[in-house]
Amino acid sequence: MRELSKYELNVVVGGSLSGAVISSIIRGVNMVFDIGRSFGSALRRIMTKRLC
Repeated sequence: MRELSKYELNVVVGGSLSGAVISSIIRGVNMVFDIGRSFGSALRRIMTKRLC
């Protein structure tokens, strides 16, 4: 394998989304859904006065 020149290194184009980026986006979306679910459950328990 040969070394790339500085020009070749400058014109290298990578992918737009990597696996790590997609994974972190999905993890963030799941966290938002979990927070919403917890908030909804707490709100429902407060409205129905069924606190444990």
